[in-house]
Amino acid sequence: MDRYNELLEKEKSLSQQSNSLIFENKDEFIELLSYGARVKNQISYERKEDYYSLISQYIEKVVTPPIFQSEFLKMEKEDAKTAKMITNDFKQLASFSVDLKAVEFSSLIGEISDISMVACEFGPEEGISDQKFRKSIEKTFLQMQEFFKE
Repeated sequence: MDRYNELLEKEKSLSQQSNSLIFENKDEFIELLSYGARVKNQISYERKEDYYSLISQYIEKVVTPPIFQSEFLKMEKEDAKTAKMITNDFKQLASFSVDLKAVEFSSLIGEISDISMVACEFGPEEGISDQKFRKSIEKTFLQMQEFFKE
């Protein structure tokens, strides 16, 4: 986490000069962003049962597509907020560890998030039909089940 702290301090210093690491050193900026992404991946992975439960309710038609989309995106936003708090707290960050499965699980969450945003933004008429949306969620849900076979 020393490297993260170093990059964060560099970004803070540059921002005080109305500059940013993205303009000074793109590789370091990407490295800085990757720390936050890893933490968010782990947060989502730790909530995998919550995601699984919500997706199950949708597939079993307990919740409607708009409710599912709204709840799913809300959960993801909560994960991002929690990750931001952790990356801003060096004591928490120092004891934080990331499971390698978190990255793979998070990519599945990202797929559902992307299609949910399109569905919310444009609706079934302009964006994605309810049937296509359901098939996409079911496909991703099958892939997610691998994380629960342990």
